[in-house]
Amino acid sequence: MEDEKVVIKNVRVEYITTKTDKFNNETCYFKLKDKNIDNKFAVLINEGYNKPWFKTDKGHYILKVKTKYTKLKELKKEETILTDIAFKYYKMGESEGFYVSLLG
Repeated sequence: MEDEKVVIKNVRVEYITTKTDKFNNETCYFKLKDKNIDNKFAVLINEGYNKPWFKTDKGHYILKVKTKYTKLKELKKEETILTDIAFKYYKMGESEGFYVSLLG
């Protein structure tokens, strides 16, 4: 499973904001705008791994991406972008899943 990479093409995302955590990592947040998220991301969902997105109480899916992994320049709030997303597998102790290794 190591070095496994999954690329999902033509994903509609809306930029929401960028935040800096206590370790000085910048993270961008995007709303996943595709209506068929479960189908498009099935390869990641079916495995039961940790995923770099979460579902809000309003039913929206929010994708978390470290700024260093995004190729998008000059992000504008509420701008919808069609992009490809590359996910890379990780395993740390008991925890395993995917993180976004490239958005853009």
